[in-house]
Amino acid sequence: MAEHAQPRPDNTRSLAWLMLAFVLGSVLLEADGLVTWAERLEVGPLRSYALPAVTALQHGVRPLGIPQLRGTALAALHRLQQDEAPQELVIVKHDPAPVPQCPGNAASPATVAAAPATAATAPNQAAARPPSPSPAATTPKLPPPVVPGIDAGTLDAIALPKATPLPALPPLPSDRPRNVVLVGDSMMAVGLSSTLLRSMAGHANLHPVRAFRSGTGLSRPDVFDWMSEYPTMLGQQHPDVIIVAIGANDGQGFVEDGKTLSFGSDAWIHAYETRLTEFLDMLTSDGTPVLWLGLPPMRLAKYNQHMMTINRIAYRVVSQHPHASWWSTVPYIADAAGQYREFAQSASGNVVRIRADDGIHLSDDGAALFTPTLLAWLEKSPPVPAATPAVVPAATPVATPASAPVHTPTATPTPAPVAAPTVAAPLAAPVPSAPAVTSTPPLSSS
Repeated sequence: MAEHAQPRPDNTRSLAWLMLAFVLGSVLLEADGLVTWAERLEVGPLRSYALPAVTALQHGVRPLGIPQLRGTALAALHRLQQDEAPQELVIVKHDPAPVPQCPGNAASPATVAAAPATAATAPNQAAARPPSPSPAATTPKLPPPVVPGIDAGTLDAIALPKATPLPALPPLPSDRPRNVVLVGDSMMAVGLSSTLLRSMAGHANLHPVRAFRSGTGLSRPDVFDWMSEYPTMLGQQHPDVIIVAIGANDGQGFVEDGKTLSFGSDAWIHAYETRLTEFLDMLTSDGTPVLWLGLPPMRLAKYNQHMMTINRIAYRVVSQHPHASWWSTVPYIADAAGQYREFAQSASGNVVRIRADDGIHLSDDGAALFTPTLLAWLEKSPPVPAATPAVVPAATPVATPASAPVHTPTATPTPAPVAAPTVAAPLAAPVPSAPAVTSTPPLSSS
């Protein structure tokens, strides 16, 4: 009598149930993160549907205690990381007060960390964090000039300078390092900050302070409110100079006084100009000088136009402020026409990628093209002259491998009291870059 074959287990069904359980568990654990994601969406139909749905999910999960369990696990992981790297100070702010514009807001925690100590800077760490000076000792703040509002037509007439000098700074403190606060969104966090932090590690007279957060900006205080978060990020440290790189996430519409303002409209321009002015006034409330870095050219045409709008508003506000200076990175990052380029010649003579794969952020090699100029400026008080954009000679397009050295003479700036490093000349022959994406990039979250 033939034996009956045993039925085979349905592996497909088991796998489907396993995947469903994984997705459900992830949704429950990341309910707060989903609310943050929905809040960061550009104002429109998707946000109007997604935000109420994930907010309801968040409210349903809280009675189960899952967010508390997740917070406990993250705190344990954080303590473990502190044990492994005790030189880093990380302050995490939990459950910040909700912003009135968005009652269902679950604000993101703000993180600030002091740069790791090195052998050269360790003796100065105690002196590098002086207490905030008394009101009598602070530099009196000059009121910014009254600037009439602008509209889209006025904004288009603003011409951005391609080459700008660095302003003079007060002398270096004699008893401690100069506190340099790095402020911004992912334009500071990606590429630029890491290069500056590595470079400052070998300069005992400079002490960097991290006060940047990816995925933020001035357009959406309902997601991250810089006006309330920056003082927490700064803590007890008193800045001597502030370097700002921000705006990559601000090319979107937002809600103001219950009204949705479309990006680039006259009402949007006025509201954004007001927010930027208030932000700058806060940074310079004690007379601290601010260096505002202009956003570099972007790869996608539409996104680049949005960033030029942000640049023009920022340039107008910053250039008329008594304690702030605008500085353009175009001579270092862009081609001779001031447009986006992806490759350049490094100081060592090699062809390097100077932009990240997203066509937005700087790579470490890209930031390294102008960080020596910033370091020379931070260590000296005389002004550093503007870099002269290099001229690209006409040449037949030839594909150049990224690893092959290019022996092209670099342009040397005119001598000045503080010698600015040589500006790397653009490639004599363009190098093909990755195919451009046709859609406008979403909010940067890196």
